Amino acid sequence: MRTLVISPFFPPLPDPQAITTGKFVRALQESGNSPQVIFCSNLRANPRPDGSKMWASLEPVRYDVPVLPSAPLIERASNALRYQMWTWSSWTRAVVAKARELHSQTPFDLVISRSLPHHGNIAGYWVACALRVPWVPMFSDPWSLSPSFINNHNERFISWKPSVGRKIWWRRIVARAQAVAFPSERLRRACLQGALKQIQALVVPHIGAAVECLERTDKFVIVHSGIYGLNDATGRSALPLLDGMAEFFRQRPIARSRTRLVFVGPQDPQTLQKAADCGISETIVCTGLVDYEKSLRFIADASLCVLIEGDMTEGIFLPSKLCDYISARKPVLALSPEIGTVADLAQDGGIRRVRPNDTAGVARALVEHFDAFMQGTLDLYAPPDSLVLRFEGKSVIRDFLDSFAWIPNRRVENIAEPVATMRRAHRNLGQMISK
Repeated sequence: MRTLVISPFFPPLPDPQAITTGKFVRALQESGNSPQVIFCSNLRANPRPDGSKMWASLEPVRYDVPVLPSAPLIERASNALRYQMWTWSSWTRAVVAKARELHSQTPFDLVISRSLPHHGNIAGYWVACALRVPWVPMFSDPWSLSPSFINNHNERFISWKPSVGRKIWWRRIVARAQAVAFPSERLRRACLQGALKQIQALVVPHIGAAVECLERTDKFVIVHSGIYGLNDATGRSALPLLDGMAEFFRQRPIARSRTRLVFVGPQDPQTLQKAADCGISETIVCTGLVDYEKSLRFIADASLCVLIEGDMTEGIFLPSKLCDYISARKPVLALSPEIGTVADLAQDGGIRRVRPNDTAGVARALVEHFDAFMQGTLDLYAPPDSLVLRFEGKSVIRDFLDSFAWIPNRRVENIAEPVATMRRAHRNLGQMISK
């Protein structure tokens, strides 16, 4: 199947969304499909490229459509009317043009668009209209973020509400797509609750990745990979983990010299200060930003992996890093809501879940896993094969494509209306300018 993937973030951009999409496209390739990708290389100023060798196969199939410098006002107004949004309209026009060019060479069977940012799915809407092929937008996050968070961690998110235009675009995307996809069932329900029509929706989990462990050590190595603390807008605080670790050392004094906690990712000053206050700084290692494959190496060498989520009423997200932990077959300690996606997965085994602020629960879990490590039985806490298989690339792609086996032969309806609207708006602008 020839598939066009539209994802503003894509490797070698060092972004979690880019990594997630990169793994999805690699799995499409490995499953015998022919994907091509349109992305945007300059969403962030001077990004440090991810140098992982695993992205080499993606280079021939990716096409960079950068955000251009500000265009003349008349051109921006024309694009805004044509694509019915002010921001990203010039980029959307360029994406549609590139998609037409690629489609003219060898037609696509399916268009997939991904967010964040949400403009990726808006561009996917217009590309699907232009090419008249089936379209599946994928959502890793809700269209509106504010209902998902509590405790006023970040006022910018708590008070944020989607604009009228954003709400309209959400309805249009859901109504136009042949199907929509989410990485977790809880995110699907949260996004589609209140929908006025029956919507074809799929759960397509993130794909995990793993490398072989090369370094055997007698240390009890705890690894957290990803953003946390003040670097994160959703309140993923590592402070309860450090408090629990200090209590763990009080209960198991022998563990202090044998334990190392590794934070793979940007340093967080608040976390480092808390480690000093707890008197455990000598056990903490912060790597700073590293390439994705190097982060997988740290996970491979871990005895125990840690996941930190925000303190939400319901955990609707599937953290992509959790998929990597599970794929590496590592025991997981998850600081996660009592109700949520991670709690659901924990029922299968391999994940020890405690509440995000449960210091005592963290200490008990660390004691239990450390004792198992000392006794040589830590493998008993690893995820079962059935859970590992759920995030294996070929399995995810097979289930996804099986669900859409009918799409290439399905009539794509209601395409003429948005195209006519686009042409009418452009014609009206031309008349206004001529006057």
